[in-house]
Amino acid sequence: MMKTPGVYQLYELRALYAERHEELVRTEARVDELEAQRKRLEDDPLVQEFEIRRILGYVSPDELVFDFSKADTTGQVK
Repeated sequence: MMKTPGVYQLYELRALYAERHEELVRTEARVDELEAQRKRLEDDPLVQEFEIRRILGYVSPDELVFDFSKADTTGQVK
């Protein structure tokens, strides 16, 4: 049986479909992860506090902050 260009195109389109389907599955899984993260951020005060501290660098009034980023190796402040 001789393969015609249509048969080759069919194989290529099936492979492309499989790739796109896998991409869709990965994207849907990522959307589910982000949705769960959004829900945690909206509903859980501890998660909110953690993210505020992590992203904005907030600390509570009774905490001490040690900032070593401004000291060089000799211990002198720049």
